[in-house]
Amino acid sequence: MLRLAQRFRADENRIVQLESFFDRHGGTALFFGRWVIVVRLWGAIAAGAAKMPWPKFLLWTITGSIAWVASLSVLAYLAGALAHAIGDALDIGGWVLFPIVAVGLVFVWRRRKRRKLRLAEGSGDGVPDAGA
Repeated sequence: MLRLAQRFRADENRIVQLESFFDRHGGTALFFGRWVIVVRLWGAIAAGAAKMPWPKFLLWTITGSIAWVASLSVLAYLAGALAHAIGDALDIGGWVLFPIVAVGLVFVWRRRKRRKLRLAEGSGDGVPDAGA
């Protein structure tokens, strides 16, 4: 185990911290880690390295995976329903007008951002003068 940890530049202290963390929060970390890509990828490896008991690992991983898949499925369904509702609301004219308005809004946003940057550079401290 120590050789593997050294390969990832972790010392013995880090391994003790990892084991302590998984003793206290391992189940919830595995459950909620499904929604965080880095934790989803490395959480199982860290749980194994911390010697989390197999039944506990299995319970939290399966329940977290079911909840993750269910939440993503619901979000995907709602996004599809929203896209369908928008598509119904926008006739052919709306589909032509929508990109024009979107590009216009991006143009206005970028122009305002550049103007704020120029004002901040002109005053030297990044804060516009209130009394001038």
